[in-house]
Amino acid sequence: MLDLQFVLKKTSNYILSGHNNLELNSLYLKLDKDLSLLVDDCLKDNSELQTIYVKCMFDFMLIACKQKWQHLVIVETPDLNNNFSSVARIFLTLKEFILNSLFKHRQQDFLHAWRLFLAIGINKYQLNQDELQKSFEKFVSKLT
Repeated sequence: MLDLQFVLKKTSNYILSGHNNLELNSLYLKLDKDLSLLVDDCLKDNSELQTIYVKCMFDFMLIACKQKWQHLVIVETPDLNNNFSSVARIFLTLKEFILNSLFKHRQQDFLHAWRLFLAIGINKYQLNQDELQKSFEKFVSKLT
C-alpha cells in the first residue's frame, strides 16, 4: 500500500537537508513538464511509466511542502471509477487544477489535482501501490 505519510516525510526531509531554496514557480513548471511525459504515448514499459509517475509524485509533495499544504496530500487512495476515455482531457483538467492552485492559491484545486493524479496512476495506469512505494524510496535515496 502506498504510504503517503512516509512519502511526505521523505520529501520534507529532502527540503530540510538544504534544498529549501526551491522556487515555487519552478516547482510548478517541473511538475508540468513531468506530467506531460505521462501523456506521451511513447512510454514503452511499466517501469518507465512508474519512474515518471514517481517524479510527479515527488513534485506534488515538494509543492505541498512549499505551499504549507502538507495536510492536503495525506488522503485516502481515491476509488474513482472514471472511464478515462480521453487521457488528454483528464490531463488538461489536471493542469487546470494545478494552475488554479498556483495563481489563485486555492488549496481545494491542489487537493483535486492530487486526487486525480493518484486516480490516474492507480486506476488508469494500474500502477501497483507497493511498487510505487518501493520506487519512491529508491528515487529519494538517489537524491541524498
